[in-house]
Amino acid sequence: MTRPSREDAWSLLAAYTLSQPLRRHALSVEASMRHLARSAGVTDPEEVTTWGLVGLLHDFDYERFPTEADHVWRGMEILREKGWPEEIVLAIGGHEVQCFIMAVAADRGMRVANIGRGISAHSGSSGSTPQPA
Repeated sequence: MTRPSREDAWSLLAAYTLSQPLRRHALSVEASMRHLARSAGVTDPEEVTTWGLVGLLHDFDYERFPTEADHVWRGMEILREKGWPEEIVLAIGGHEVQCFIMAVAADRGMRVANIGRGISAHSGSSGSTPQPA
């Protein structure tokens, strides 16, 4: 997939999210993410759009996969199957911090242990290790 457009994101959201309240939530988070991007000093319109796409799609899988075991993970799988850029896939996974840390760790070949309320990742090498959330 080439760089996805907002139309691509809306089509995906509409295919997976039928309820109007969840669609309104997605639109609100999209607007918030665009505002946050600009507030963080992002000036490139394409990058602001990317932040917005993450907000728009962050819960697109929730109606079909509402459990903690599936939500986010299944969405990330769907996005990868459809060829979405990995930066967007991981950012969407990032709205569930544990899923994000586990996805990044797995991508780097790291083993992740859930320790109480915190999470740690271990690479088995002397490289840097993500710190607990």
